[in-house]
Amino acid sequence: MIENLPVFAFEAVFQHHPLGMWVVELNSLEIVQANQAAVKAYGYAPEEWTALTLMDLCIIEENQLREAFSRHASFAGGKEYVFVRKDQSALIVDLSWQVFQEGKVLLTAREVVREGSQLLSPLERMTELSRMIRAEHGLEAIQTLTQEVQQRMGEALQAAQVGIWEWDQISGQVLWDEQTAFLMGMALEEFDGRIESFNLRVHPDDLEGVGQAILQAREQQNPFEKSFRVKAPEGQHRWVMSRGRFDYTPEGVAYRMTGVILDISARIQAETALRESEKRLRELMDAQKRFIADAAHELRTPLTAIQGNLDIFLRYPNIPEDEKMDILTEVQREASRLGRLVNDMLQLARGDAGAALREEEVQLDQVMTEMWKDISRVVPFHHLILTEVEPVQVVGDHDRLKQLVLILLENALKYTPEGGTVTGSLKRKGHHVELRIADTGYGISEEDLPRVFERFYRADRSRQRGEDPGGTGLGLPIAKWIVEGHKGKIWLESELGAGTVAVVQLPLEESRFS
Repeated sequence: MIENLPVFAFEAVFQHHPLGMWVVELNSLEIVQANQAAVKAYGYAPEEWTALTLMDLCIIEENQLREAFSRHASFAGGKEYVFVRKDQSALIVDLSWQVFQEGKVLLTAREVVREGSQLLSPLERMTELSRMIRAEHGLEAIQTLTQEVQQRMGEALQAAQVGIWEWDQISGQVLWDEQTAFLMGMALEEFDGRIESFNLRVHPDDLEGVGQAILQAREQQNPFEKSFRVKAPEGQHRWVMSRGRFDYTPEGVAYRMTGVILDISARIQAETALRESEKRLRELMDAQKRFIADAAHELRTPLTAIQGNLDIFLRYPNIPEDEKMDILTEVQREASRLGRLVNDMLQLARGDAGAALREEEVQLDQVMTEMWKDISRVVPFHHLILTEVEPVQVVGDHDRLKQLVLILLENALKYTPEGGTVTGSLKRKGHHVELRIADTGYGISEEDLPRVFERFYRADRSRQRGEDPGGTGLGLPIAKWIVEGHKGKIWLESELGAGTVAVVQLPLEESRFS
């Protein structure tokens, strides 16, 4: 069976040898045959061995075992390995082998008996293997710090609230100190030393990133550094930063990872606040640029009209009196428009700057009723109807809410021809009060509707029927600012030629404005 050795001779020696022996394929490490001593010592039936590989038996990196076979074709023992029985108990053996040209390996394992070590638990056998590898390469000599230095280092880390940890790559055991356990959101005695228990503490969205960072650090032999969230006892999440490094054998096999962990929640919160502040500042700067551009454009129209009429008035002093009155009337109208425009622009500028709204109890039904009566006295050519006004009290700014009703009412009248109807209502709806002002005016086209709250935006001329309704183009933006300042919502429902409905929802419960 093995080179020139007769089959009957090999079988006799092989089967009756007192030590466990195996014939293994060199390339695949599949077990071809096991002798009687192996069957008895390891618990596998003769027919079960052919379904196993040497890696099912020996606890070692596969590439290390192949390298040992290729480096020493004949090895008479002197090196210890950890072997596993079928019942998962383990023993330490002195392994010898012979590699034959036909691609097979004959292995012999002599059990190494130490007091209390021949029956090892899975954790004990991994710990023993870790000790053997470290002892073989002289790695125990790395631990050269004196107890005094270690104590001082521990005190310094504790004072800095930095936790330390170690992860044995061979046994899989993870060691934490009390500070690490605290940062991971559990008591030290609750941690069972398993990497799976660590994974359960990491935020699910960060777990994959942590694993990739560890794998990359091990493969590239670089330091490990990663920020991630862990579950805190109070149910929230704490941000931590972990740094570490791997220790390697001379053959480049990672056998240990050590590192530190610290709480960076305050830093993350500060960075988040800074980013939000920067975002807010950019938004304010953009709003300011738009405001200046829009203001320059809108102010130019009344100023041009005023300047043009005054130039005519001064250049032609002898024009008829009725034409002079027309010129002065136009100048007065444009000056009034200019004043309204400046006032509205200043109001929006205060809103952009974060002007606070007052908080007081406001009887909103009374505000709406009073505004309706006041407007009805000066608008004789429209039908103003209040259909249903429920008694409603909200917390807000009385003057701004009054201005809101006025803007929406004037807007409805502005785009409703004479003889049309404007209807208002105020009702409770769940935790909100809903204010509606509907008109039978020209309506708004579908393409214009999404933009009606933009500053200085005017809908197409078809809505105006060729006539300029006046206004500054800032009424609805101001209304939107007032509503959002009260934590409410505002929108328009409209169809071209079928009228428009302005809808405002305000919270009934007390609010606090930002």
